[in-house]
Amino acid sequence: MKQGLDQYGVIDAIKRNEDIKRDFYSSTEKIQFSTRATRTFDEDGNEVTTHDPMFAFSDNAIGLSNWYDINKTMATQMSNKLGVPKSYWEKCLKSAPLLLKENVDHWLYENPKTMMVRTLGDTGRAFLSDRYARYDHFDVLEKVMPIMSQWNMEFRDSYITDDKMYLRATFPTMERDISARQKGDIVRLGIMISNSETGMGQLQAGPIIERLVCLNGMVVTDTKYAIKRKHLGSKLENAVDREILREETIVQQDRAWLMTFEDHMGNLFNGTTFEEITDKIIGSQDSAEVERAEPAVKEITKRYSFSDREREDIYEAFLTGGDRTKWGMSNAITNAAQKRVSADRAVEMEAIGWNVMNMPSRQWDSVAFAEAA
Repeated sequence: MKQGLDQYGVIDAIKRNEDIKRDFYSSTEKIQFSTRATRTFDEDGNEVTTHDPMFAFSDNAIGLSNWYDINKTMATQMSNKLGVPKSYWEKCLKSAPLLLKENVDHWLYENPKTMMVRTLGDTGRAFLSDRYARYDHFDVLEKVMPIMSQWNMEFRDSYITDDKMYLRATFPTMERDISARQKGDIVRLGIMISNSETGMGQLQAGPIIERLVCLNGMVVTDTKYAIKRKHLGSKLENAVDREILREETIVQQDRAWLMTFEDHMGNLFNGTTFEEITDKIIGSQDSAEVERAEPAVKEITKRYSFSDREREDIYEAFLTGGDRTKWGMSNAITNAAQKRVSADRAVEMEAIGWNVMNMPSRQWDSVAFAEAA
């Protein structure tokens, strides 16, 4: 995973995006859909034409400068909400763009609905219900950073992707040696706050575990340790109502969530949660040991749909780590997570590492004693 942003870098990045973000509430019948053809040449000199989707608002669609590109997230959301299967969307986009336009236009106009369309610069990034409640990254930082400072947390890193923000920090005083045999394997408690501005996830906060010997991170997925907040508000009739909601109702919701978050930090810091989590880690080191590494990693790959490259990285890390228990396998997965280019995928794999470590014995046995094909 590429190096994350420090606390100043993430603030600067979010502020830059704030300057070019726009939200539109529009009836679908006022949205125009089209595609843009781009011609390039392949390695053999053959001309290749690709088509990219774009949209504009009918009362403002004069000239190319008023059109927005549609990114992958918005394309998926449009296809889902309009009932145009994504596989069909991609097939038409590749070889029949006019047919795609005809389909999308029909469903935009057939049953008009008010949607919230989110843009960043000249790109459409989300196609959401008008009930979507905006809790954006800047709002989260503004509320959470002072609390983190109050608890003397040590900023670890942050990532901003097309769909999410991840903000991670650790409690430098919350450490424990989890070595089952040999002393010196120290883990530290931390917290990860994640949020999406595009409808691809809730605002949530939960614990992470950092292993100091290798700086592997593990996302604790147990719901009992996490707090979440859905991006969901009331259906509104007009823009004035939305502004009233923003100024009154959402402010109240912000206050309530912040109180919950402060309580959550207190629960993390009191030591009980950390003890529970680390007890699970220590217990995982008493699991059955893997007999054959290659079939075990193949079984894990099948269960969690790892790619071939991810499987290879997990296998290499598992062999190098020398620990054949559940803890060893989970560390191999979180080690492989560090090599992912996508921060979204890296965090997913860090969560999978925790889930593997908590496998029931019967499930783990099918991994540990997997037979070679």
